[in-house]
Amino acid sequence: MTITPIRFLSIVWKMPHTNYVIETTPESDMFLDLLLKEATIAKINYFTLDFAEFDTAAAAFQSLKGKKITSEIISGSNRFICHFKNADFLSESCSYSYWLRTILETERYTVGNMVVIFSMMDESIGPVFLDKKAPFYNSHFQLN
Repeated sequence: MTITPIRFLSIVWKMPHTNYVIETTPESDMFLDLLLKEATIAKINYFTLDFAEFDTAAAAFQSLKGKKITSEIISGSNRFICHFKNADFLSESCSYSYWLRTILETERYTVGNMVVIFSMMDESIGPVFLDKKAPFYNSHFQLN
């Protein structure tokens, strides 16, 4: 990791991107743990939705936690960080990926109070973010 969590928090609100991708590694896990601590100190809400806890992306978004995060994204009243952990489920075949991109992009231009971090295995980054048919094509900045 070449950027510290403190530096990330100080500049991220000025960046043109709101969606960040981080490959799951021991170093990135440590970065995200420190980011959570720094966000808490800075009184920035930090939400995590771990897709590994669910059988499908649909189940994740229909859960109480998923609904709370969606509500926060749509309301956008306070600055917050949303971490979609183990986001490998968000492949191009997942309709929730396109739905999520729609609400993230809409809120990004109207409110601008959110930062979204997707953590996933390296082999999942391409199908979700790099392919021209990918649901989040050209809408991210890679952190590692």
